[in-house]
Amino acid sequence: MGKVLSKEEIDTLLEAIASGDVESTPKESVKKIKIYDFKRPDRFSKEELREISNVSETIARELTKLFASKYEIFPKFHVASVDQLTCEEFLRSIPMPTPCMNFSWMDSEGIFELDREVFFDGFMGAHLEKASDLNGLEKNLFTRDIYKPIEEILYKEFSNTAGKELPEITEQEFVNNPQFLIKHNSFSEMGILVVFEVSLNNVEKQMNLFLTEDLVKALRENGFFSERNFFQKKGEIIIPLTYPEPNTIIEVGRFRLEDNFKIKKNMIFELNKLAGDPLDIYKNGKHVALGEGVIIDDNRGVRVTENVETPEEETFYNTKIIFGGCSTEAEEKFGEGRILELREWWNEPAKVIKDNKVIAYGEILVMDESFGVKITEVVE
Repeated sequence: MGKVLSKEEIDTLLEAIASGDVESTPKESVKKIKIYDFKRPDRFSKEELREISNVSETIARELTKLFASKYEIFPKFHVASVDQLTCEEFLRSIPMPTPCMNFSWMDSEGIFELDREVFFDGFMGAHLEKASDLNGLEKNLFTRDIYKPIEEILYKEFSNTAGKELPEITEQEFVNNPQFLIKHNSFSEMGILVVFEVSLNNVEKQMNLFLTEDLVKALRENGFFSERNFFQKKGEIIIPLTYPEPNTIIEVGRFRLEDNFKIKKNMIFELNKLAGDPLDIYKNGKHVALGEGVIIDDNRGVRVTENVETPEEETFYNTKIIFGGCSTEAEEKFGEGRILELREWWNEPAKVIKDNKVIAYGEILVMDESFGVKITEVVE
């Protein structure tokens, strides 16, 4: 039996709680859970977005000082937002025509865009009633006096954050129509958009910096981000095999791979599951439940939606796509609503498994109405 407190002890305890000397309830760490969107999965973690935001704040301060010292004009820059979205979403969000620069960096590309009112009314001091393409002189002024100084600060601050000199920013191309900006990346690919608010001469508009997914990957490989990295050079990817541990496996779907077929990078395979179908949860090889993919902080997870009986073992579709795995107790109950946190990181490549061996890694796709997988790395 627990100790029974006296009236005096109870009064003392209540006074201590009221004064803040004692917490009335223990603090618990609350994990953020959201649905995993297979059609539009996140490509960048909140830590990566935070680090991009931090360096962008430094860039904003340096830009304010640069224009004050070099041109004796006093614009104010600050970071309004840092988000991940597709290239198509970004390009559709900006007006046309608008002054843009496509730049090549580390065999990837990025986009710099400045609202035309900021350029004309703010920097040039020349109000234009009708939107039109920039002429040759205006393009040269934009490139030389606006973009190039910003590029120098961009390169310097990203190098400072990485702790080393990054490869040089190489080619640049001016474009009035943003629809013609992307050359090497798909419009559906994700990227990071940094939106700067710019205030100058009673004009308050936006300046945008878009980093494509390949460019962010190049920054990862060059040590820009401080967090752990699963997208390093070939030979440096270390991901634990799914078998024999953990004992609970979550499958997205399966496809058939003949024994003499040589799987290669960039191949795409359609799976035997429709997009939107629940994931399959297996424990010790037995089908125990269905679930939906979630992200728990920065880890993958699964929320159980239905407890099921063990079906007949599927033999035709012999190659499995693994969303993740975890270890569960022998008496684990896979009741509806139960959430399992997996070992896999949120943007870790899916494992492609045949005959209980990892033969490749891939990216889970939604192909029309079905799930699919694009091979990103083949295990030799």
